[in-house]
Amino acid sequence: MSKSISYEKASDLAREAFKPYTSTVERNAAGDGFSFRVSDRQGQELLAVPTLGAEVYGDPVRLGEALQRARLDLGKKGHELEPWTMPVLTDATGIPETPPNY
Repeated sequence: MSKSISYEKASDLAREAFKPYTSTVERNAAGDGFSFRVSDRQGQELLAVPTLGAEVYGDPVRLGEALQRARLDLGKKGHELEPWTMPVLTDATGIPETPPNY
């Protein structure tokens, strides 16, 4: 069974999922969600996700689905990403059962 994950781990995953591009994560003012932007090497924004609430980022399955949808959106726009899969998280520490595919 998957456990809830922390904001810190969720934001790390959001950064890792979009390589070779840069993903910038910002926590919202209330602290109950975050947004992220994916940019190319020149700093041009390729994708913006305005809000992922705690109910999404805290759930490894829902977070993985949200990140995969964003990756698909980038792919449809012609941006090639490195292979990535959501790691299997076994506890709240966010330490994957198997290493993520970097």
